[in-house]
Amino acid sequence: MTQVVATTDPPLQYMTTTRGEPTLFFTLTLKSLVDNPISGIVISSQLNDVFIHYIVFADETVNSINQSKADQSKLSVSFTSKACGPSPSPSPSRSPSPSSSPSPSPLVSPSPSVSPSPSPVQPGSTTINLQVKFDGVPANDNNMNIRQEHYRQYIRVFLENSLGQYFYLNDGIVSFDYNQSSKNFTTLLSFTPTELPSGNYNFLIKGPSHRQIRFCLVSGQSVSYICRRNEYMALTAGQNYSFNFTGHPLEFGDIFQDSSVGVSDYSFIKACKVKDARIGDANYSQGCFTADGNLDGVVDITDIDLFFKTISTKPDDE
Repeated sequence: MTQVVATTDPPLQYMTTTRGEPTLFFTLTLKSLVDNPISGIVISSQLNDVFIHYIVFADETVNSINQSKADQSKLSVSFTSKACGPSPSPSPSRSPSPSSSPSPSPLVSPSPSVSPSPSPVQPGSTTINLQVKFDGVPANDNNMNIRQEHYRQYIRVFLENSLGQYFYLNDGIVSFDYNQSSKNFTTLLSFTPTELPSGNYNFLIKGPSHRQIRFCLVSGQSVSYICRRNEYMALTAGQNYSFNFTGHPLEFGDIFQDSSVGVSDYSFIKACKVKDARIGDANYSQGCFTADGNLDGVVDITDIDLFFKTISTKPDDE
């Protein structure tokens, strides 16, 4: 166990990005962190990266000379570490666990170049048709509130076998498309027998601003159902499957993708609401789109309501 304390005295240089393009460059001394350090525990003694994100909106200025105190409610510290033990899959590029994957910054927008659509199905592949639902989407029956710009969403999908090994495609990030008839998001996964051998599996599914949910039932898994560690679905290589996981919608609130819905997520959503962030403006495109829980193109009280709905029940990843 290694304790990481963000007490860097030299100025920290950081560039934010929007859809892959640099939008803002600033220097932050983090004086308040030197006075009041933030600390955390890292499971591995070998760190790969430590990320310090400071949320800055389009109409705000950060001056490294005049700013004497950083607003800690707008600060996020995350890290990636080298995992211990063998890789869980035949491919050396696979990560051994979701916790070792870098958490996406809320200042980076999903991009098709990051997560391409599923590859054409190859003979002998295992195909899996998945349906998931976002809590609060759509807010009504006629799909009026969901903007077409949000019809494609990028969702993390891991399959965990009974040995605790993880299998996934495209670094685990998969594109899902909104179906106006079913009001769900769907995708088609295709694994070769090497990528996904026959075995017993759970699905770990995490939306772009949502807590991770473990699915262990073929269908009918409700919000109140919690998978036991000995519950799995049997998959045979080369077969076709269809799973409807809409009985337990993905719950909104984990903006910073740190496996927990908490105060920092609320502070970010509230700040975006105060800014009246809406689709088409700079605040929305530079990060507040992640706070738009019902995908209606504006951050408002309905998104805060969705956040409180999640945090009042099960705020942590499964």
